[in-house]
Parts: sequence; C-alpha cells; structure tokens
Amino acid sequence: MNALFPSVTCLVRSMSEQRKFSRVAFDAQCMISTGGVAREAHLIDIALKGVMVELPRESQPLKDTKVQVVVKLGADDALIRMETVVYWNEGDRLGLRCVSIDMDSISHLRRLIELNTGDAELIHRELSQLMQ
Repeated sequence: MNALFPSVTCLVRSMSEQRKFSRVAFDAQCMISTGGVAREAHLIDIALKGVMVELPRESQPLKDTKVQVVVKLGADDALIRMETVVYWNEGDRLGLRCVSIDMDSISHLRRLIELNTGDAELIHRELSQLMQ
C-alpha cells in the first residue's frame, strides 16, 4: 500500500509532528495585520507554535505571507503579539505558524496554556522543544 501511496505515510508523520505542542481552544477576537492592512479575525485556538483563526477566504493572505497577530486577553491590557507566517488555509480557517514572539507575550501565552491544561511541566517541556 505504501508503494501506491508513498505520500500518505509522510503526511501522517508530518501531522503527528505538528502536534508536539498543546493547543488551547480560545474563543476570542484578534487582529491580524499584513502589508499595513489590519483585519479582525476570530481566534479558534492558540499554541506556542502558532494560532488558528477564522477569516473569510476572500480576506485571507496567501501562504507564506508574514502576518502579525495580536490577541487581547480579557479586560486588562495583556496582549499576545506574534509574528507569524501563513502555514495553511482550509475554507475560512487559516493556520499561522509563529516565527517570533516577545518575552511578555510568551509569558502571557505560557500562563494561558498552563491554566487551560493544568500541567505546568508540559509547558516547560514544550518551551524546551521550542528553544531547540
């Protein structure tokens, strides 16, 4: 079967490798900016490695486009800012891979993931993987 569909094994391996980082479902509005144009998007989930947002297909940037994401956390002034690139799109959903994040944002993101997973050690391991 692998001889007929050699890419299937690669796809499965690739998908499992992508799931090394915990995703947190986080229902919130966020802003994405590319080329000086800011758009409101709906945040679906967030991880140390990136975010998934919902944005009408006609408003989506192309694959490999650099995109800044800003997520406001609650009523206070806490923000998560990420520099990302468009990794994939499917319908109205867009996967953005994090390429850069500042220390304040990573602290907020780490706390958000800890609170939602209840496992501080898991986040420590994921941060270690991210640094490698």
